[in-house]
Amino acid sequence: MQVVQILGTIILKVGLRLSLTAHTVQGLPEIFELFEKEKLVKLYISHLNYSDAASKNFALETVQIRESMRFVIQKALTYMNDNSFTREIVTGNNEADGPFFYLLMQQEDTRKAKSIYERLSMTGGNSSGVRLANIDPLGEVHPDPFCRGISLGNVRQKPFSQIWQTTDHSFVVSLRGRKTKFLGRCGNCRFIDLCGGNSRARAFAHTGDWRGSDPMCYLTDEEISKK
Repeated sequence: MQVVQILGTIILKVGLRLSLTAHTVQGLPEIFELFEKEKLVKLYISHLNYSDAASKNFALETVQIRESMRFVIQKALTYMNDNSFTREIVTGNNEADGPFFYLLMQQEDTRKAKSIYERLSMTGGNSSGVRLANIDPLGEVHPDPFCRGISLGNVRQKPFSQIWQTTDHSFVVSLRGRKTKFLGRCGNCRFIDLCGGNSRARAFAHTGDWRGSDPMCYLTDEEISKK
């Protein structure tokens, strides 16, 4: 919810937030119906970003994710063509959404697709360990809020600036060398500049290796191929 004050009048801008899981995906169309009926201004859809193997049972299969994101993108494009009301659709915790959007737009408008690619390249996708950090209640520094299984140091023992700038931690070095350090599908993906390797927390939970592939990337092998 966003509060805006204009000439003494307080306006509440209300939005919706949905975590997309195996239990909530069936309600996605109804969420959009509510979003439209109540004329809300923002809908945030978060993919499940898990850091332990047990939680992956709540995650969607890649086919389901792909179908859901196709639905979301088509809705967003419809809103863009409606000048009568401004709406904002945001997805998070799955950087494959960007390349998927780009691939869909390539089929409809190559000029717009090129613009989307350039914007995605500027942001670089997942920024864990680069522009994003997390300090937990005990002072432990993590690459992001989900990578709780790895600590880069503790701010009670050393200043954050020293912890963050060190090159002694192999995981930090690995994160900041995204283009060459990943394994499997992520290591051979032509969209690595756009997604940044996606979720390292999910990769570790799934493969046991921080450099492994994110299991919730729903792009096909053909789509990510460098050939």
